[in-house]
Amino acid sequence: MGVLASGAVGVHGALNLRAWSDRITLLTNGSELTDQQREQLAVGGVGLDERPISGFDGPGAELRAAVFADGGELPIGALLVKTTLYQRSSPARCLGASLTEPDEMLSVEAIKVDAMSRTGVHGLYVAGDAATSVPPSVAAAMASGCLAGAAAAVQLAAGH
Repeated sequence: MGVLASGAVGVHGALNLRAWSDRITLLTNGSELTDQQREQLAVGGVGLDERPISGFDGPGAELRAAVFADGGELPIGALLVKTTLYQRSSPARCLGASLTEPDEMLSVEAIKVDAMSRTGVHGLYVAGDAATSVPPSVAAAMASGCLAGAAAAVQLAAGH
């Protein structure tokens, strides 16, 4: 299995997949990692290939290999492409919610929330991947939605 990403996002993603497979390779597409990141991968048993990628090959919709610009190939049967999360709509921003500075690990422009999912804008709560307090996962998003709903219900019950 390959993980296509660079930097801390790639290292984190590749190490997380080690629970699913003992054959994981991080493909950085030409981006170089730090010595510390290389060491983390080595200790975690994750392979690393920093060569630029020219494409992927396989019959039909199947994946057979990552093909590198130097002509080399790496056999892989699955590929996880790590992405950075961005806000795709503007209501929270338009209402005055604060956004975070870029975070190399998870997101750019996450909406700042406190421990109760409040944004700092009266009556505006944020849950799921849009919030700073939640890692991108369905389970975490559901839990944060439950917390935000409970906090909003308390605010409504208190007449605020």
